[in-house]
Parts: sequence; C-alpha cells; structure tokens
Amino acid sequence: MKMKFLLSILLLIAALSSFSQEVSEQTMKEIFNEIKTPYKYGLVLTPQNDSFKVDCPTIFRKKSTLYMSYIVFDGKGYETWLAKSSNLLQWETMGRLLSFPKDSTAWNASQLRGYFSLYDTEWGGAYRLGKYKGRSWMSYIGGKSSGYEEGELSIGMAISDDMLHWRRFNTEPVVHHEAGITGDPYLQKIGDVWVMFYFGAFCKDRPKAFDRFACSYDLVHWTDWEGESLVEPSEDFDARYAHKPCVIKYKGVVYHFYNAVNEKDQRGIAVATSKDLGKSTLNFKITKK
Repeated sequence: MKMKFLLSILLLIAALSSFSQEVSEQTMKEIFNEIKTPYKYGLVLTPQNDSFKVDCPTIFRKKSTLYMSYIVFDGKGYETWLAKSSNLLQWETMGRLLSFPKDSTAWNASQLRGYFSLYDTEWGGAYRLGKYKGRSWMSYIGGKSSGYEEGELSIGMAISDDMLHWRRFNTEPVVHHEAGITGDPYLQKIGDVWVMFYFGAFCKDRPKAFDRFACSYDLVHWTDWEGESLVEPSEDFDARYAHKPCVIKYKGVVYHFYNAVNEKDQRGIAVATSKDLGKSTLNFKITKK
C-alpha cells in the first residue's frame, strides 16, 4: 500500500514537472489566435535622414501618453531615441535617450542600443515602466566598433539581485535554431503562459527575417511555435525583413510593431494589427541614385 502511494506521488511529480516544461499544442494554437495580427497598417516611423536606419521598437505608457524607444543607425553606430503618440499609429519624434559620448575612444563610442527594463508584462495591461529603488532602468548594447549586426545570435538569460551585478543563467540558450539568428526577445504573460516574441533570420528554409513566438510556464523551458509566422515579408516596405517584435494589446486591439526593411535596405518601424485600421500614408524617402 505504501509503495503504491509512493508511486502515485512520483507519477504526480513527474506529471507536474512535464506540465511546467511543455505547453500543449492546443494552448499554443489558442495563444496564436490571441496574438495574431493579419492586417499590416504599414510604416509608422521612418528615418529623418534617408541615409539613416530606424530599428528595434519598444512601447510603453506614462499616464495617457504612449512612447516608443527605438534605435537610429547613422552608418557607423547606434543611438537610442524616443517618440510619443496618442493612438499608436501617428508618432512624434522627441529626441535622443542615449547619445554618442564626446570621447571617441570610449568603450561605448559607437554603440548605444538601449532597451527599457522592468516594463509591464501583463497582456492588455497598463504597459507602464516599473522602477527599482525609485529609478527607471535601461540596459543597452555598448561598443566602440562601428558597423551593423553580424554573426550567429541566440537568446539567453541573465539574472541579478540589484540591477547592477548580473550573472548568466545556464550556459545554453533557451531558444535556438540550427542556423541563422534567433534574437530580440519581448515577453508578455497571457493567463499563466509566458509568451516570448522573437525574430528568426537566415534559417535553412527561410533566407529572410520574420517574427515568431515561443511559450513557457517557468521562463526556463520553452515550447516553440511551429506554425505560420506572426509577421513576415510581404509588402514593398518590408520586402526584405519583417522582424524585431514589440507586441501589445491596447484597448482590445493587438499591435505588432516591427522593423521593416525594403529591398533598398531602408529601415523603419511598421505595425500590423488584429483589426483592420486602414493603411499608413507614410513611406520611405526616395533615395538619390
């Protein structure tokens, strides 16, 4: 009797362990139906200088105003900028958040690619930035070498007790593909499921860049979605790449912001939505031949 009871406990533990690591196919389909955005509104932010590139959107809210932090690449390196909006479709540029230092030999002289930390992860929530010890926090990729992203990248995790000292969690990535890039994760929590939006690029069967997602119950073990991409190249403005997601649900509508790259390698921020909101009139500037 005692042995049967012990066996039942072990089976229960195994079942719970399996549940914590695997997200069912049915749940994955339900998540996909909740987050899908089949309507491409188009470009919402483009470079003010036609030789620059705009990249990597992150959306947050303060009171009634919505903000977007994003990256501007000037041909040599990145700076981090800020724009504001009242409706998520029309945006006004405000200026730089992280600027190149005056010292051209500094360790971060050419790369200041920032991402706000402690953002609200509740799906359909307030999307306000949290604070730690009364301060807002931003992590950024810094460097003094000029140039654009290259090489094979994957998604890993780092953890900290004080937001200053960080240590790597495990030695292997939590989401990875055999070839190409798996990058730029953005987290939201839908019910009891964590959803990681990310982009893939240069995979064996897909030479272009596209946005996908994976799901988890514990932020460690992830189930990758194997169905259609959330966003992929299909229009003139994103014919080359449609990637680097920031996905939120606001007033009942899902907005999927992403980096759109055309065949001329012009880069801007576009959005796809769960509801047809019309088409943007914003276009890339015509480059000189």
